[in-house]
Amino acid sequence: MSTTGTVQSDAVSREQRGAHKWVALIVGLLGLQFVMSFTALYLALSDESMAIVPDYHEQALQWDQRAALQRASDALGWQSHVTIAPLDEPEAEIYKRREVMVRVIDEHKAPVSGARIELTMFPHARPDERQQLTPRELYEGTGIYRAVATVRRDGIWELRLRVARGADLYLLTEERELQLMAAR
Repeated sequence: MSTTGTVQSDAVSREQRGAHKWVALIVGLLGLQFVMSFTALYLALSDESMAIVPDYHEQALQWDQRAALQRASDALGWQSHVTIAPLDEPEAEIYKRREVMVRVIDEHKAPVSGARIELTMFPHARPDERQQLTPRELYEGTGIYRAVATVRRDGIWELRLRVARGADLYLLTEERELQLMAAR
């Protein structure tokens, strides 16, 4: 009887150990899934390059109106040139400040003076780092406008220019590669 009881108790304890191993494996896999899910959630929410375009749905609904505005802007025949260069001041490099010059000419190559200009610029890598600039005309009648921006990173930047003078509206969106360079 003692031999039979020992064999049965050994078989039961082996079955229980096997069952405990399977339960531990299942609980461990569920725990691993839980940890991986929260890690993925943390990485997705803490990514600085993730940005939501403000009013994207509204912009999509108004696509036809925006396309008409762009066609009217193109019909003006205006041209613009945006220059971004280091400022000539001691702290400019420390604070990554850059001079933004915007030159606008009309269809007759005459300067567009007295306009209200808005320039939005941001790096593609960090779309949340948008800067809204309002360049001011350097000297009346020149059509050259100036503002100061902060350029903290190299890479592809998007520039959205809006020039309004009277009833005329000029729109331009362009991408440009900007390099951080020391002011000389």
